[in-house]
Parts: sequence; C-alpha cells; structure tokens
Amino acid sequence: MIATELATTDAPPYAGVMRRVVAILLDLALGWTAYSIAITVLDPGVASEYATTAQTVLAALIVLGIATLWLAYFVCSQWRWGQTLGMRAMGIRVVAEPAGRLRWTRALLRSLLLVVDVAIGPLLIARSAQRQRLGDRLANTVVLMKPNDAARLAAAGDAVEPAPPPTAGGAAPPPEDEVTPSEKRVSATWGPGRVVVGILVLLVLSLIEAAIISIFDPDLESLGGRLVAQGLLAATLIAVAYGIAAERGRAGESPAATLGLRRPLRSPYGFAAAAFIAYLGFALAYGALVHPHQKDITRDLGFGHGDLGTVIAGLLIVVAAPISEEVFFRGFIFGGFRKRLSFPLAAILSGAIFGLFHYTGAGSEAVIPQLAFLGFALAWVYEETGSIYPTIALHMLNNALAFTIIVAG
Repeated sequence: MIATELATTDAPPYAGVMRRVVAILLDLALGWTAYSIAITVLDPGVASEYATTAQTVLAALIVLGIATLWLAYFVCSQWRWGQTLGMRAMGIRVVAEPAGRLRWTRALLRSLLLVVDVAIGPLLIARSAQRQRLGDRLANTVVLMKPNDAARLAAAGDAVEPAPPPTAGGAAPPPEDEVTPSEKRVSATWGPGRVVVGILVLLVLSLIEAAIISIFDPDLESLGGRLVAQGLLAATLIAVAYGIAAERGRAGESPAATLGLRRPLRSPYGFAAAAFIAYLGFALAYGALVHPHQKDITRDLGFGHGDLGTVIAGLLIVVAAPISEEVFFRGFIFGGFRKRLSFPLAAILSGAIFGLFHYTGAGSEAVIPQLAFLGFALAWVYEETGSIYPTIALHMLNNALAFTIIVAG
C-alpha cells in the first residue's frame, strides 16, 4: 500500500511546488472541460443577454453539480489510489503520515483547504522541510514523487528533499549552475518523425472535436461552444504530447520529465530575462515596421460577458494556453526536433510551427514572424535550462501583459 512508504524510506522524495501546481491545473482542466460540455449541451442559451431566469438557475445548478462531482473525484482518487489523474501525469502521489492508510476524511480535508492554499500554499510548501501546504499539515499528509523520478533527479543533481549528506572524502559537488556532460538538457526520446505524427494526430482530433461541437453549435456562435472548443484544444495539446512521450519514454524517467516538466538544471532567471527582453525589442521594432494584427479572441472567450466572463477568458489565455502550448511546442515539438537536429534548426522549425498555429485568418499573416521569434526565444530558454517551467512562466507573463492591455483599453 502506498501509504506505508513513509515507514520504509529513509529520505522520502517530497514533491516541490511546480509539479504540484501543474498537477492541480491539469485536474482543474478536466473539471472545466466537463463543465463546458455540460453547459453547452444542457443550457446553451445562458450566455445570451436575453437569458431567462430559468436558464440562469439551470446554469447555477450545473456549476454546483460539476463542482460537487469534481470534489468527489479529487477526494476519491486520493483516497483509493493516492493520486488524481493530474498527479499521475506529474509522477506524484499523496500518502498519510505517519504510516497508515490515507482515510477519506484526510483526503476530504486537504481537498477542501485547496481554497485557502491557492493563496498561501506555494509559500508554505517552499518553507516546509516536508513540502507541506496547509491542507497537508492539518490532514497530516505529504506528497511524494515516484521512486524512479526521484532517482533520476538525484542522479541529475536535482533537488530532492531531504537531500542525503555528502560522503566523507567524496568529490566536491559541482557548482549549482554547472551542468555535467552526462546531463541532457533536452531529454526527448522521440525524433522529427514522431513530431510529424503528433501534429497530424492533433489535426485529426481537432477536426473530430469541431464536428462534435458543431452538432450543438453549427457556427460556433455561443460562448459555451467557443469555451468547449478552447478547453478541448488545450487538453488535446497536452494529451498528444504526453501520449507520445509515454510511448517513447526511457526507463526510469517519467513522460512529464522527458517533456521538460522538471526542475531547471541551472538557474533560469538570467536566461528568462534575456529572452523576454530580446522578444520585447524584436516586437517593438517589428511592430513599428509591419504593424501586425492578430484577432482579439478575448471577447470570443468571455470577456465582455460580465465579471465571470472576464475571469474565464483570463484563465484560458493566461493559464491554460501557456501550459498546454509549452508542453506541446517546446516540450514535444522542439524536443523531438532537437533529438536529431542542431539547436538553431530545431528552434527555427518549432518556432515557425508555433507562429503558424496562431494564424487566425486573412490579415493575421504578419503576426506569424513575431510569434515565431517568441517560440525561438522560448526554445533557447529550454535548451539552456533543461526545463519548460521557465518557458511556461514567460509565456504566462507575455499573455498576461497582452490581456491586461486589452482589458484596460
């Protein structure tokens, strides 16, 4: 039973902030997808300004029902298997402390306290020797990485808490920013051929999803239909990348790690700052010459439909899009190209595909080079740090700035 691991392991590999944040975001994406489908099928007219009281009440009941089902999924998954689907994807699981079965009451308590831990959890985790948020402390639980993941991180010099003490007389460890030759910063195990297959699979799945949505919303005119389409796209980007990474993964390394979802092998701050400054400089110069125009999708995703619509649009643009796109374009596409190609060629090709992905129709061609440059810069950060966590953060920053400008305007 997984809950007994604490009794048999001298140095439990506690999971850090980033793995846990990505895991909960993946689980929230599942709930959001379920809500989007339910609201589109059961109450498609609620987004209209002419929505009736009955439609509004039905929408509220759908929100309450989906939230209840999501909480039940979250609690039962931890109670029965020690991990949700998001936690499984990130190679982490929750166990009771001290050794013993994780009761459903503990799982429920730590799940309910997510509401509070959204604000203070990351700080508490960072300051805790056992990487515990408030929910963990009150429920007396800890979150551990898979043993093979922890072994890989230890072999790569990555941080695992608590770290074993250095052996007497052993060689001094390398400086924090120094990466040994045996460490591969981009550890993809698939090549360009699999990248092409993945892109084709994405296109086919997107067409199937569009066909299903069109049954209920032929012209994709309703807000619910557009939200479902956007949510499914984000989920499909991650699913395709993760599926191929799992199929082609190497022993002892999780699919998430081969996609770059691992702690940076060297300090990312300087590289991230340099990449973002370079992109801003290019965007300003390019914009002054070309004046690129990209379709404003914020209103399509809920902005202008009240405060809730603005929040939904912000979450999709600032959170869901950066995570799913970095996993697919940097972790999967750039990683696969880098397996066989030099960095400049791999970064240029993946950046060009990233730019083309954001083509929104006639008149938006000029934005492709600008976003291709952003893709190149983000690939460079991944190349130098061995992690897409910094590229996700940069992507979020860029989208947050753009969203703020649009909202303020």
